[in-house]
Amino acid sequence: MTFLVIPDATDTTATWYVSSKESTTPELSPALTIPNAREQVLAAYQPNPAQDAQDVSRDVVLSWKPGQFAGTHNVYLGTVFDDVNAADAADPRGVLVSQGQDVTTYDWPGHLVLGQTYYWRVDEVNATPDSTIYRSKVWSFTVEPYSYPIANVIATASSFDTGAGPENTVNRSGLDTQDLHSTLDKAMWISGDGASQPTWIQYEFNRVYRLHEMWVWNYNLSMEKALGVGFKDVLIEYSADGEDWIVLRDSERFNQATSSDGYAHNTTVPFDGVAAKCVRLTPRSNWRDVVVQYGLSEVRFYHVPAYASEPAPASAAANVDPSTAVLGWRAGREAASHDVYIGVSAQAVTDGVAPIVTVDQASYTPPSLGLGATYYWKVVEVNQVETPSAWESDVWSFSTLTYLTVDSFEDYTNDSPNRVFQTWIDGAGFSPDDFFPAGNPGNASGSLVGYDPTAGNILETGIIHGGRQAMPLYYDNGSAPRYSEAVRTFATPQDWSKHGITALVLYFRGDVNNVAAPPYVKINGTKVLYNGGAPSTALPVWKQWNIDLASVGASLKSVKALAIGVGDDLRR
Repeated sequence: MTFLVIPDATDTTATWYVSSKESTTPELSPALTIPNAREQVLAAYQPNPAQDAQDVSRDVVLSWKPGQFAGTHNVYLGTVFDDVNAADAADPRGVLVSQGQDVTTYDWPGHLVLGQTYYWRVDEVNATPDSTIYRSKVWSFTVEPYSYPIANVIATASSFDTGAGPENTVNRSGLDTQDLHSTLDKAMWISGDGASQPTWIQYEFNRVYRLHEMWVWNYNLSMEKALGVGFKDVLIEYSADGEDWIVLRDSERFNQATSSDGYAHNTTVPFDGVAAKCVRLTPRSNWRDVVVQYGLSEVRFYHVPAYASEPAPASAAANVDPSTAVLGWRAGREAASHDVYIGVSAQAVTDGVAPIVTVDQASYTPPSLGLGATYYWKVVEVNQVETPSAWESDVWSFSTLTYLTVDSFEDYTNDSPNRVFQTWIDGAGFSPDDFFPAGNPGNASGSLVGYDPTAGNILETGIIHGGRQAMPLYYDNGSAPRYSEAVRTFATPQDWSKHGITALVLYFRGDVNNVAAPPYVKINGTKVLYNGGAPSTALPVWKQWNIDLASVGASLKSVKALAIGVGDDLRR
């Protein structure tokens, strides 16, 4: 079965992708021939933020995948689609924000405008002498809003009529998808008839928030114009702990509802950024003063995000690579610095006694994470000129990989430059081609890596230990130099002294037709013989060889070369 995913017919610069699962029965596995299935990608693609992304951080760094021949990049960014769409280097229209840059990212100086929709595109300029320009599409994204609604609010009240409890003011009952309220009495709250005074309704959040404003849908029964039990003049108080209360407004006027379906909120109360966990509303009057009852339809609170949020890795993430892990988060709106607590004890992080580091940006790279460990962390956003001066995030966690992969042999293909013998150099080496114009003469040992690429798959796909592939290694020690090995040289030396690494694990399998000879590995040239002896290479059974790195004697801080070999020439 073959799937071909092609671009829109009008997009001449996109990529065509082919995915194929071939039958093992020859007559059911015809040759796959698709003319022009590999188109050159000449324009920028895969924008970040993605097209039409919402709630994008005001500090976002724009990025994209470059065109194949791009030498430099021109970035256009603005708030008017037509300007971004029409601008060019000769007529920048005020939206050419970067010209001739050589990196595929763009960081707007300062903050983007909250709630604003931006349009952007990237022109890829081919390297000289061509200098042809290829335009991307115009992409868009919308920056995070100034404030966010608070979810999971708990409402309590001094009294209520049956079926018209205070929870109705925070559970969206009576609201449609456009935030318009109905006249259904059981979708609102009303205080009990004849209940003792004063009447009050109180709201509690799951934590202290920096409050922006409150939206109010007043009591909206169809008879409200006549009954007038909706809140009119209201005492508004707030508290950070539910015990000590501060007056925000002594007598705030709430507008009367419309007494009709499709009622939009018509009262907005500013909270001016106070820090509160609880808000209490005490009506001093209603709109008709006919009965001593008071009611509300819906109340919604908005907060300015002061806490760190959106942790990366996501909380409870598994299999995080400790060698590349970077902790990131969306910063609190007013943070001047960030205190990062991280450790293996959730309680120590919660109590703030875990190791702490202060950073000036919303990311942190832990210097040393161990394998197979669970870490807990939190971020305290700090700004000494604000009150409160610190906002503590939730405690998040992640677990690291139990091992790091040196080479799984899964990424090699039949195509240059991804052929396995172009990485694991054997005795024969390989001939020059377009990707390796110098070729490689090999290491002169008796080894051959992989199968003949003209006859099928280079790697073994039937006899495997895991995944999809294994690397065949032929050896011939019948003549000098009487050893056979394949050597991988790392482009960037690896540090095997970090992350609690204790062993190098190699899985290998012999063949009954082999002349038995002992396997070995070499780490930076230091040789370690397999402790199971020579017969293992003649056994058609997968073996797991655990090599204690502490006993090797080689330098582990900068591993530049790893060899896998067969032979007993101890001089090697």
